[in-house]
Amino acid sequence: MKKLLYNSQTQMLQPWPRADDGDVVGLDAHLIPMTETTLDDEQHDPETQRLEVRRDIDLEARTVTVQRVAVELTEQEIAERRRSLFPDAEAVDVRDWLLDQGITAADVEAQIALMFPDDQLATAKALNRWEYAVRVPRDHPLVVALGNALGFTQAQLDTEWANVLNR
Repeated sequence: MKKLLYNSQTQMLQPWPRADDGDVVGLDAHLIPMTETTLDDEQHDPETQRLEVRRDIDLEARTVTVQRVAVELTEQEIAERRRSLFPDAEAVDVRDWLLDQGITAADVEAQIALMFPDDQLATAKALNRWEYAVRVPRDHPLVVALGNALGFTQAQLDTEWANVLNR
C-alpha cells in the first residue's frame, strides 16, 4: 500500500513527502495522511473501450481506492483511433496492391458500376473519386463498399492495409 496526503484546502492528493513511507512529523492540519489501494484492472475491449482511472476518496477511513474502469468509446474516439491505426494510403499504392491481388482497374470500375445501377451521377462521382484521388482513407465508404464487392472482409482489409502502406 502506498501513502499519500490529501490536501483538504485544495481537495487534491499529493505525494507522500518521504521516499521511505515513514511517518512525517509536523504536518499542517489541512494535510490528511491517506493509504492508497489499487484494485485489479477491469477487463475491457480495446476496440470499443478505454480504461479510465477512478479514485474513490474516503476521508473517514483515510483511504484512496484506485481502479481503472472500462468506459465505452464515443463514435468520434473510435474514428480517431482507426485513423491513427489506418492512416490514408497513396492511391497508387492501393492500386498496385489490388493488381498484386489480381484485381485490375477495369474490375474496380465494373464493381463501381454495379454498386449504383440506377444512379449515373453516383457512379460518375465514385469513378471520379477512384480515378483522381491522391490519398485513400481506409474507412471511406467507397473503400468499404469496394472491399466488400471485391470479396474482402473488413478484417482482411484492416490486416492488408499495412501492406498497402509499406509499398
